[in-house]
Amino acid sequence: MRAARSLSLLFFTFSLLSCAGFFFYPEKELKENPYLKLFEHESVFFESRDGIRLHGLFIYTEGEPKATVVFFHGNAENLSTHLNATLWLVKVGYDVFVFDYRGYGLSGGEPTLEGVHLDGLSALETAYRRGRSTRLVVFGQSLGASVSVYCVAVSPVKDKIKLLVLDSPFAGYELILKEKLRASLILYPLSFFTGLLIDGRYSPLRWVAGVKPVPVVLLHGRADRIIGHHHSLLLSERISWRRWLILTEAGHTLSLADPQVRRKVLDIIEEVLEHDEEKERLSESSP
Repeated sequence: MRAARSLSLLFFTFSLLSCAGFFFYPEKELKENPYLKLFEHESVFFESRDGIRLHGLFIYTEGEPKATVVFFHGNAENLSTHLNATLWLVKVGYDVFVFDYRGYGLSGGEPTLEGVHLDGLSALETAYRRGRSTRLVVFGQSLGASVSVYCVAVSPVKDKIKLLVLDSPFAGYELILKEKLRASLILYPLSFFTGLLIDGRYSPLRWVAGVKPVPVVLLHGRADRIIGHHHSLLLSERISWRRWLILTEAGHTLSLADPQVRRKVLDIIEEVLEHDEEKERLSESSP
């Protein structure tokens, strides 16, 4: 009886760790960002695929945008605290669409693994339908990078997505959970049950092949203590088409704080967009 109770407690504890309490740390209150008022912006609401009301923000560059960057933020807080990761793109000619998953900020519902992937799909379609440019660049950070892999792979607007940028992604939900549990002596035994209790069907390793032919940038810091850079290496091994692997000495999602890294990523974006424009010109001129 005592053994049964201990086993039940073990699985109860694990279920709390493996679900929303492990992956999602939302905040409802939006924080004021003094830099946002320097740019024209528009708050929008849209529905996820299961009817949950979601909130997003278009931030507009001056003049005609080169593309719309759809930003998938990480697992904590809400879009208001992630804006500084995107405003540099607005300054150099890109519109940005940043959105909150269910349970975050002004979005309704509660976060679930299935739900945030449905939200990402709806965000891509909203950016395409309501944005000023129909050319999309998808940029995900941390959890958002991992969510974006599935979303790009199965999106109905995949042909409008010109580039996928993954900043500090993890390669699998089961894998990252197992690593975190094994970092604790107390929780280590739970690591043997991740495959039973975590929903791994959305894991990036399962879907990254479906991203083809969209080019991919993998960006990761070797000093990342939250998600080790080996996750990007694992994903890179699955990408047989056009891709760039950029490893820096930065910590988690801090690589783009380096102006040289920003310049390199911008050069890649511009190269990909120019290549796409050239393909369109050739297609229009062919008989």
